Amino acid sequence: SAVLASGVFLTDCEQAPKALLFELLYRRTVRLPSQVDEARTRAELLEPLWRARADAADKPFWWLLRSSLEVVASSLGRHKFAVVDGFLESGVAHALRCAAAHHFQSQLMRAGIDEQKGGFGGYWGSGNEGDFQNRQGLPRKWSMEGDYRAWVSDGDLDGTPGLRCFIEAADELVTALRELAHSAQASGVPHTSSPHNFHVAEVSRRLQTVNFRESAMVACYPGERRGRYLRHCDTGRGAALTVILYLNDAWIDEDGGQLRLYD
Repeated sequence: SAVLASGVFLTDCEQAPKALLFELLYRRTVRLPSQVDEARTRAELLEPLWRARADAADKPFWWLLRSSLEVVASSLGRHKFAVVDGFLESGVAHALRCAAAHHFQSQLMRAGIDEQKGGFGGYWGSGNEGDFQNRQGLPRKWSMEGDYRAWVSDGDLDGTPGLRCFIEAADELVTALRELAHSAQASGVPHTSSPHNFHVAEVSRRLQTVNFRESAMVACYPGERRGRYLRHCDTGRGAALTVILYLNDAWIDEDGGQLRLYD
């Protein structure tokens, strides 16, 4: 057996070593951002949006201001991700958080390992060697997936308070990013007037063909079980942009569960 720093444990490592070998290789190859990289991310991506939100007095859809959109587009173009704190009004976010908790507590969510049963393959094979899926549901036992999820279509949005507001806001953001380059040309803004313009144009171009979105997935990753989802890429299903809204209230680093993006 083995115990990871997170408190997650593995069993039967001698007979079923895949999970342990995966963790050892992961720790050998993954390199966290340096302090310099973290400071640059904060200065270039986070602080400008924090200031824009404060200047707008936290009004709804404050991120639709052109200055904010340019920062988001520049971040997507340069780093392939963007972070927008305060995307929804606090009241709407609270309603959505309560609705998601209700879905989980009422067992309206399905375990991720059940939804993707038999779909792992590759390194993991077609079986469940060493119970790497944790079919027994043991707390803190290693599992390649530990989430619970529910898919909500447009026709069912009213049953999940706050979700319609989020979907509509996400649609507004994508539409605004798609039209950003065109609005700059129409207003006669010189191409060299902003350091973000190259990335603004590139992101706008890539989003031109985005006219469809999937049903919303409401998910829960139970902390006591160390729920997680292993590294994956959404482009396999043709996704051009993934929008994730975190509903954790008063989250701190010690809670764990950080999103890790790979370069």
